Amino acid sequence: MHTAFLATIALCLTTLCLAKPAGAGPWMREKGTAFLSFGHEFAGREAQWTSLYAEYGLSARNTLVLEYGRGEKSEEIWLGWQIPLLPPERHQKLSLGTWIGERKLDGEGVQMYGVGLNWGMGFTDPLWRKNGWLAAEFRHMRAPETVTYDPAAEGIDPMTLPDPSHLHSQSFSKLDLTVGWHLRQDWMGFGQLLLYKPDNDDLSSSLAVSLVKDFRRAQLQIGMVAPLADGQEPRLKLALWSTF
Repeated sequence: MHTAFLATIALCLTTLCLAKPAGAGPWMREKGTAFLSFGHEFAGREAQWTSLYAEYGLSARNTLVLEYGRGEKSEEIWLGWQIPLLPPERHQKLSLGTWIGERKLDGEGVQMYGVGLNWGMGFTDPLWRKNGWLAAEFRHMRAPETVTYDPAAEGIDPMTLPDPSHLHSQSFSKLDLTVGWHLRQDWMGFGQLLLYKPDNDDLSSSLAVSLVKDFRRAQLQIGMVAPLADGQEPRLKLALWSTF
């Protein structure tokens, strides 16, 4: 079901707007225009993650967002609707998003819903005289109802409970902080601090840096994601942004 749905969405997305950063955050897509990114992160078999990110401008004030990701043991899909909270002529941008979706762990899914708040602004670097942008994207998701875990019903000795991080989270929050530059006409670079906190585990944080080369009808992103606190390996990321 997910494969057919994603294929339909991908065929509908036609135009990439490089004037805006990847994952445009508070910047609304113009009516009838779209953004599409397909990427893969890898550091080992269990650390691999394949993702699809897409935006489509329904109107000047309505942007639809699709996020899909799949790893060795997990899968998730999120659908979002974003609207601006500030007039379009304002230099700073602020948008509100509503989200629904599902996260699967070892084949078992949990439906979730939530809200997000995105802020951003462009700037000109006083040292290099390069145009750039700053962005902050916050999201909170939760399940419609709390699922009570009964170890006895699962045939598990209550004295040897499993690690809570191996169970489904019933809510999570994430915050992505981004700074980027248009280095040259055909090169863009950005760095990110990625923070993630589920209700059943500790805060995780990562630093990500990327370069994007513009080939006119397609753009190639090459980056590195380095976890800061959970002892995981750094991951190489490759992504393709495309126009068609």
